[in-house]
Amino acid sequence: MKKPLLFLLLVLFTFGFSKHVQADTEFIYGKISTFLGETYIGQIRWGNEEAFWTDRFNANKVYNNNIDFLSDKEILQLKKEKQMYQHEDWKNGDDSQLQNDKSEYAFLHQFSCQFGEIKTIKMNRWEKAELELRDGSKVMVSGKGTNDMDTPITIYDLKKGKLELDWMEIAEVEFLKEPSLFKSAIGDQLYGTVFTPQGQYTGLIEWDKDERVTTDELNGNISDGKFTESFDNIKSIEPHQKGSLVTKQNGEEIYVFGTNDVNSKNRGVIVTIENVGHINVDWENLNRVEFSTKKKDGKSYTQFQKPKEISGTVKTKEGKSIKGKIVFDLDEQFDFEVLNGASGKMFYEIPFRNIKRILPTDAHNCTVELKTKQQIQLRDSQDVSFKNEGLLVFQNSTNPIYVSWREVEEVVFN
Repeated sequence: MKKPLLFLLLVLFTFGFSKHVQADTEFIYGKISTFLGETYIGQIRWGNEEAFWTDRFNANKVYNNNIDFLSDKEILQLKKEKQMYQHEDWKNGDDSQLQNDKSEYAFLHQFSCQFGEIKTIKMNRWEKAELELRDGSKVMVSGKGTNDMDTPITIYDLKKGKLELDWMEIAEVEFLKEPSLFKSAIGDQLYGTVFTPQGQYTGLIEWDKDERVTTDELNGNISDGKFTESFDNIKSIEPHQKGSLVTKQNGEEIYVFGTNDVNSKNRGVIVTIENVGHINVDWENLNRVEFSTKKKDGKSYTQFQKPKEISGTVKTKEGKSIKGKIVFDLDEQFDFEVLNGASGKMFYEIPFRNIKRILPTDAHNCTVELKTKQQIQLRDSQDVSFKNEGLLVFQNSTNPIYVSWREVEEVVFN
């Protein structure tokens, strides 16, 4: 009896507890089908950036059906408020011209969700794609102004190895749970602590809004030539003079300069914190980044749930309380969608599932209270200023109540 027991324990130790051989991982995985009928299955990297289920897919919505719930009078008022916010003179304008000018104000918004919330992406040849989410709902998006569409996609096919496919070759991407035996072809997630004058933030790291895995490389110049080092060999990076001090894992410190990886042309460092969201730290606001080993694996595809509709209570300045399903800014209606806003020299993207309360404070600012009770002051974005197009509150399925952002006292989410 002892030998079978020892053999079982050996199998469990070898296959059940190995970090790199596991059923559920944080890496994007799926099947790519081309217009020529070829199919490839394996680990996926989107462009040169997104590699994990928690990374966000960004595009632009093609339609906004929510505007159909507004009256002509409410649409006209929204257009006037937009001009007021931009300090334009609308009092002497022609209301009929504003009403009919659809190109001036189309009420279209950006779409953003984590890759783990998507079932399939079907491409077409007209710069559009149809996303099917995990609940079966579909969203048509376009790629203007984003780099997640019309971008090459790399797949590490199980049989053919690494392949880079042009966007125009691809008919569909179907996202799948990883196989039982899986090992990443691109290393692990970057993880560490970002130090700023406002405090320190620990989580997943995206360097220069680009590099995010340990096999990605930091590039620059040094006094006697070129510098190239993979992130798994880097302990910390600190802006210094016109470049950065890079400390390697062996303790060696090197001054690196001359590229946007290490100087003021850097697009910023994003740290993703569980229960908060993405925080983009501007280079000018960065003291240093210290890399470390993650304490636990990231979120796997099977851990994502069907999206939930946003609901709660909208309180108005007139003292009314309206409860029901909420469409925020005439756009966001699911818990995976994000609230955007700046705080100092940092920019936040916070999923609505993490938000407890939003309190407008003036024309440009809001106080956002998270479900963790943390409060953040956000400003200067459409979501948190008078640019906000208002809220729809559905107390039944057909006739929502429209509340202008200027009328909102507080929004409390369930």
